[in-house]
Amino acid sequence: KTVDQYSNTSNVRARVYDAGSASNETLIDSDAGPGLYDPPPRVAVDAIGNAFAIWVRQFPSRALAGRLFSAASNSWEDAGTVSINSDAGSFSLALAATGNGVVVWQQHDGIRHNIWHSRFVPNATWTTPGLVENTSLGDSTSPRVAIAPNGDAVAVWLLSEGVQTNVWANRFVVASGLWGTESRIDSPISGTSSSALVEVDSLGNAVAAWNRTDGGQTSVWINRGSADGGWADATMISAATDGYLPSLTTNGSGTAAVLWTASGTAWMRVCR
Repeated sequence: KTVDQYSNTSNVRARVYDAGSASNETLIDSDAGPGLYDPPPRVAVDAIGNAFAIWVRQFPSRALAGRLFSAASNSWEDAGTVSINSDAGSFSLALAATGNGVVVWQQHDGIRHNIWHSRFVPNATWTTPGLVENTSLGDSTSPRVAIAPNGDAVAVWLLSEGVQTNVWANRFVVASGLWGTESRIDSPISGTSSSALVEVDSLGNAVAAWNRTDGGQTSVWINRGSADGGWADATMISAATDGYLPSLTTNGSGTAAVLWTASGTAWMRVCR
Protein backbone atom coordinates (compact mmCIF):
# COMPACT_ATOMS: atom_id res chain seq x y z
CA LYS A 1 0.00 0.00 0.00
CA THR A 2 1.24 3.50 -0.80
CA VAL A 3 -0.14 6.89 0.09
CA ASP A 4 0.23 9.98 -2.05
CA GLN A 5 -0.10 13.13 0.02
CA TYR A 6 0.21 16.69 -1.21
CA SER A 7 -0.97 20.20 -0.45
CA ASN A 8 -2.38 23.10 -2.37
CA THR A 9 -3.38 26.50 -1.03
CA SER A 10 -4.95 25.97 2.43
CA ASN A 11 -5.58 22.22 1.98
CA VAL A 12 -3.90 18.84 2.49
CA ARG A 13 -5.20 16.01 0.29
CA ALA A 14 -4.31 12.32 0.08
CA ARG A 15 -4.82 9.34 -2.20
CA VAL A 16 -4.28 5.70 -1.15
CA TYR A 17 -2.94 3.13 -3.61
CA ASP A 18 -3.58 -0.56 -2.88
CA ALA A 19 -2.74 -3.55 -5.14
CA GLY A 20 -2.62 -1.43 -8.27
CA SER A 21 -5.78 0.53 -7.62
CA ALA A 22 -6.14 4.02 -6.23
CA SER A 23 -8.74 5.52 -3.93
CA ASN A 24 -10.45 8.77 -4.61
CA GLU A 25 -8.70 11.93 -3.53
CA THR A 26 -9.53 12.78 0.09
CA LEU A 27 -9.37 16.16 1.79
CA ILE A 28 -7.63 15.43 5.12
CA ASP A 29 -7.11 18.99 6.37
CA SER A 30 -8.41 22.43 5.51
CA ASP A 31 -6.41 25.40 6.78
CA ALA A 32 -8.39 28.63 7.04
CA GLY A 33 -5.32 30.74 6.38
CA PRO A 34 -3.81 31.68 3.02
CA GLY A 35 -0.62 30.27 1.52
CA LEU A 36 0.98 26.92 0.86
CA TYR A 37 1.99 24.50 3.60
CA ASP A 38 5.64 25.01 4.56
CA PRO A 39 7.36 22.69 5.21
CA PRO A 40 5.47 20.27 2.94
CA PRO A 41 3.34 17.53 4.55
CA ARG A 42 4.84 14.07 5.03
CA VAL A 43 3.45 10.55 5.24
CA ALA A 44 4.65 7.11 6.42
CA VAL A 45 3.09 3.63 6.08
CA ASP A 46 3.47 0.53 8.27
CA ALA A 47 3.55 -3.15 7.24
CA ILE A 48 -0.23 -3.67 7.28
CA GLY A 49 -1.17 -0.49 5.45
CA ASN A 50 -1.85 1.99 8.24
CA ALA A 51 -0.50 5.43 7.41
CA PHE A 52 0.30 8.62 9.27
CA ALA A 53 0.16 12.03 7.64
CA ILE A 54 1.82 14.98 9.40
CA TRP A 55 1.81 18.67 8.48
CA VAL A 56 2.18 22.15 9.98
CA ARG A 57 -1.05 24.09 10.09
CA GLN A 58 -0.53 27.68 8.99
CA PHE A 59 -3.58 29.22 10.67
CA PRO A 60 -4.34 30.39 13.28
CA SER A 61 -0.88 29.29 14.48
CA ARG A 62 1.92 27.00 13.25
CA ALA A 63 0.82 23.88 15.13
CA LEU A 64 1.92 20.41 14.04
CA ALA A 65 -1.11 18.29 13.12
CA GLY A 66 -1.51 14.61 12.23
CA ARG A 67 -4.04 12.14 10.91
CA LEU A 68 -4.13 8.33 10.80
CA PHE A 69 -5.33 6.23 7.86
CA SER A 70 -6.71 2.94 9.21
CA ALA A 71 -6.25 -0.06 6.92
CA ALA A 72 -8.96 -1.93 8.85
CA SER A 73 -11.66 0.67 8.19
CA ASN A 74 -10.13 1.96 4.94
CA SER A 75 -10.66 5.52 6.12
CA TRP A 76 -8.91 8.51 7.62
CA GLU A 77 -9.51 9.13 11.32
CA ASP A 78 -10.11 12.59 12.73
CA ALA A 79 -7.21 15.03 12.60
CA GLY A 80 -5.47 15.90 15.83
CA THR A 81 -2.88 18.40 17.02
CA VAL A 82 0.51 16.85 17.78
CA SER A 83 2.51 19.84 19.06
CA ILE A 84 1.45 21.55 22.27
CA ASN A 85 1.52 25.09 20.92
CA SER A 86 2.38 27.20 17.91
CA ASP A 87 5.55 28.03 15.98
CA ALA A 88 6.42 24.50 14.88
CA GLY A 89 8.89 24.30 12.00
CA SER A 90 10.91 21.65 10.19
CA PHE A 91 9.84 18.12 11.17
CA SER A 92 10.50 14.44 10.45
CA LEU A 93 8.27 11.36 10.74
CA ALA A 94 9.16 7.66 11.09
CA LEU A 95 6.82 4.67 11.34
CA ALA A 96 7.96 1.12 12.15
CA ALA A 97 6.48 -1.98 10.51
CA THR A 98 4.84 -2.77 13.86
CA GLY A 99 2.93 0.52 13.84
CA ASN A 100 5.06 2.37 16.41
CA GLY A 101 5.60 5.93 15.24
CA VAL A 102 7.60 8.99 16.20
CA VAL A 103 7.67 12.56 14.95
CA VAL A 104 10.30 15.19 15.82
CA TRP A 105 10.16 18.89 15.05
CA GLN A 106 11.84 22.19 15.77
CA GLN A 107 9.88 24.72 17.81
CA HIS A 108 10.78 28.21 19.00
CA ASP A 109 10.40 28.97 22.71
CA GLY A 110 10.80 32.74 22.39
CA ILE A 111 14.58 32.56 22.82
CA ARG A 112 15.86 29.70 20.63
CA HIS A 113 14.73 26.75 18.56
CA ASN A 114 14.52 23.40 20.37
CA ILE A 115 13.82 19.84 19.16
CA TRP A 116 10.58 18.26 20.38
CA HIS A 117 9.03 14.82 19.89
CA SER A 118 5.82 12.84 20.22
CA ARG A 119 5.33 9.08 19.83
CA PHE A 120 2.46 6.92 18.66
CA VAL A 121 1.76 3.43 19.99
CA PRO A 122 -0.75 1.18 18.14
CA ASN A 123 -4.29 1.38 19.55
CA ALA A 124 -3.34 4.51 21.49
CA THR A 125 -2.85 8.19 20.75
CA TRP A 126 0.09 10.56 20.35
CA THR A 127 2.01 11.00 23.59
CA THR A 128 2.41 14.37 25.29
CA PRO A 129 5.20 16.24 23.46
CA GLY A 130 8.58 16.44 25.17
CA LEU A 131 12.06 17.78 24.50
CA VAL A 132 14.64 15.65 22.69
CA GLU A 133 17.51 17.88 23.82
CA ASN A 134 18.20 20.30 26.65
CA THR A 135 21.10 22.33 25.33
CA SER A 136 21.25 26.11 25.61
CA LEU A 137 24.23 26.49 23.26
CA GLY A 138 22.15 27.83 20.37
CA ASP A 139 19.39 27.05 17.90
CA SER A 140 18.61 23.36 17.24
CA THR A 141 17.07 22.91 13.79
CA SER A 142 16.43 20.52 10.86
CA PRO A 143 15.68 17.34 12.85
CA ARG A 144 15.54 13.88 11.28
CA VAL A 145 14.39 10.68 12.97
CA ALA A 146 14.51 6.93 12.31
CA ILE A 147 12.83 4.10 14.20
CA ALA A 148 13.64 0.45 14.93
CA PRO A 149 10.95 -2.28 14.80
CA ASN A 150 10.65 -2.32 18.60
CA GLY A 151 10.01 1.43 18.73
CA ASP A 152 13.48 2.62 19.78
CA ALA A 153 14.27 5.79 17.84
CA VAL A 154 17.30 7.92 16.95
CA ALA A 155 17.09 11.62 16.14
CA VAL A 156 19.76 13.87 14.63
CA TRP A 157 19.68 17.62 14.18
CA LEU A 158 21.84 20.68 13.54
CA LEU A 159 22.98 22.79 16.49
CA SER A 160 24.28 26.30 15.88
CA GLU A 161 27.25 26.85 18.21
CA GLY A 162 28.51 30.33 17.43
CA VAL A 163 30.66 30.23 14.30
CA GLN A 164 30.01 26.49 13.73
CA THR A 165 26.95 24.37 13.08
CA ASN A 166 27.37 20.77 14.25
CA VAL A 167 25.42 17.50 14.12
CA TRP A 168 23.98 16.24 17.40
CA ALA A 169 22.02 13.07 18.17
CA ASN A 170 19.95 11.39 20.85
CA ARG A 171 18.25 8.01 21.29
CA PHE A 172 14.83 7.08 22.66
CA VAL A 173 14.62 3.69 24.40
CA VAL A 174 11.19 2.08 24.68
CA ALA A 175 12.16 -0.01 27.73
CA SER A 176 12.82 3.10 29.82
CA GLY A 177 10.40 5.41 28.04
CA LEU A 178 13.11 8.08 28.02
CA TRP A 179 15.50 9.90 25.71
CA GLY A 180 19.15 9.67 26.66
CA THR A 181 21.66 12.50 26.79
CA GLU A 182 22.29 14.30 23.51
CA SER A 183 25.82 14.29 22.09
CA ARG A 184 27.74 15.75 19.18
CA ILE A 185 28.50 13.11 16.52
CA ASP A 186 30.21 14.95 13.66
CA SER A 187 33.90 15.63 13.04
CA PRO A 188 36.00 17.75 15.42
CA ILE A 189 37.48 19.77 12.54
CA SER A 190 36.52 23.38 12.05
CA GLY A 191 33.67 24.17 9.71
CA THR A 192 29.91 23.80 9.58
CA SER A 193 27.61 20.83 9.01
CA SER A 194 24.35 20.60 7.05
CA SER A 195 21.92 18.11 5.47
CA ALA A 196 22.03 15.63 8.38
CA LEU A 197 20.22 12.29 7.87
CA VAL A 198 19.76 9.14 9.95
CA GLU A 199 18.63 5.52 9.43
CA VAL A 200 18.25 2.60 11.87
CA ASP A 201 18.57 -1.15 11.21
CA SER A 202 16.43 -3.97 12.65
CA LEU A 203 18.60 -4.22 15.79
CA GLY A 204 18.50 -0.51 16.55
CA ASN A 205 21.98 0.36 15.26
CA ALA A 206 22.06 3.78 13.60
CA VAL A 207 23.99 5.41 10.78
CA ALA A 208 24.03 9.15 10.17
CA ALA A 209 25.31 11.08 7.16
CA TRP A 210 25.80 14.80 6.55
CA ASN A 211 27.72 17.49 4.68
CA ARG A 212 30.64 19.28 6.35
CA THR A 213 32.07 22.48 4.88
CA ASP A 214 35.58 23.48 5.94
CA GLY A 215 36.91 26.55 4.18
CA GLY A 216 36.34 26.05 0.46
CA GLN A 217 35.57 22.30 0.51
CA THR A 218 32.30 20.50 1.25
CA SER A 219 32.56 16.79 2.00
CA VAL A 220 30.30 13.89 2.99
CA TRP A 221 30.72 12.31 6.42
CA ILE A 222 29.11 9.40 8.28
CA ASN A 223 29.01 8.04 11.80
CA ARG A 224 27.59 4.85 13.31
CA GLY A 225 25.67 4.54 16.54
CA SER A 226 25.24 1.25 18.38
CA ALA A 227 21.95 0.05 19.85
CA ASP A 228 23.27 0.80 23.36
CA GLY A 229 23.55 4.50 22.52
CA GLY A 230 27.27 4.95 21.83
CA TRP A 231 28.69 6.57 18.69
CA ALA A 232 31.96 5.89 16.89
CA ASP A 233 34.27 8.52 15.38
CA ALA A 234 32.98 10.38 12.33
CA THR A 235 34.51 9.40 8.97
CA MET A 236 34.77 11.36 5.73
CA ILE A 237 33.67 9.13 2.83
CA SER A 238 33.77 11.51 -0.15
CA ALA A 239 36.94 12.04 -2.16
CA ALA A 240 39.06 15.18 -2.06
CA THR A 241 36.61 16.89 -4.39
CA ASP A 242 33.41 18.44 -3.05
CA GLY A 243 30.43 16.22 -2.19
CA TYR A 244 26.92 17.57 -1.80
CA LEU A 245 23.38 16.60 -0.79
CA PRO A 246 23.87 13.09 0.61
CA SER A 247 21.06 10.54 0.47
CA LEU A 248 21.11 7.63 2.93
CA THR A 249 19.50 4.20 3.20
CA THR A 250 20.20 1.04 5.21
CA ASN A 251 18.98 -2.55 5.27
CA GLY A 252 17.96 -4.68 8.23
CA SER A 253 21.50 -5.94 8.86
CA GLY A 254 23.03 -2.47 9.02
CA THR A 255 24.64 -2.17 5.58
CA ALA A 256 24.30 1.48 4.56
CA ALA A 257 24.47 3.12 1.14
CA VAL A 258 25.22 6.82 0.81
CA LEU A 259 24.65 8.67 -2.45
CA TRP A 260 25.88 12.20 -3.20
CA THR A 261 26.79 14.49 -6.07
CA ALA A 262 30.22 15.93 -6.92
CA SER A 263 31.16 18.03 -9.94
CA GLY A 264 27.98 17.06 -11.74
CA THR A 265 28.49 13.31 -11.12
CA ALA A 266 26.62 10.97 -8.76
CA TRP A 267 28.77 8.96 -6.33
CA MET A 268 27.83 6.13 -3.96
CA ARG A 269 29.56 4.45 -1.05
CA VAL A 270 28.40 1.19 0.54
CA CYS A 271 29.35 1.01 4.22
CA ARG A 272 29.23 -2.29 6.11
